[in-house]
Amino acid sequence: MALQTVDVPTGTTITPPTHQPSSHVEEGYPMTALPKPNAINPGISDPEANNVAEEAPLTPLLKLKLTSAAFAFFTAGINDGSLGALVPYILRTYGIATGSVAILYAC
Repeated sequence: MALQTVDVPTGTTITPPTHQPSSHVEEGYPMTALPKPNAINPGISDPEANNVAEEAPLTPLLKLKLTSAAFAFFTAGINDGSLGALVPYILRTYGIATGSVAILYAC
């Protein structure tokens, strides 16, 4: 079989800009001074000076949620890891085929 060439139409053509770029360096946007992270401004609190929102404190409920999520993922990881090490013993003890053990992974 011979390869065939196909002409694919392009979506759009890009036209060059109609105006020449400016040769003056002074034209453009003025640079602004950003506040320093440790700047001390009287009358303005630190988050307002840096335009950064304050972080919410860790409440006891949030700590409980984070701890329970970490424990759940730890338990799931231990559970999945222990089944792989037990497969040879499950096959020998119960006298089942490897296809039946695959059902345990699905559960």
